[in-house]
Amino acid sequence: MKTVEEYRQFAGDCRKLAAELADPKDRYAMELMAVAWDKVANEREASLKSRSPLETTEAISVGGCLESESLS
Repeated sequence: MKTVEEYRQFAGDCRKLAAELADPKDRYAMELMAVAWDKVANEREASLKSRSPLETTEAISVGGCLESESLS
């Protein structure tokens, strides 16, 4: 599973690509993809924060740079 930071990077990549596209429909599609990646990141982050320390060994840093996941 990807980390929250990776999902946010995917969203940023979509936005960068959107800025380079000439066709408004293509730009819009890339922006929609960015919004979808942001949603995935937010849902993953919320999921990690809702777990008790006894349920998981995952850790989240404020910036999302540190995230590990147990295999249990």
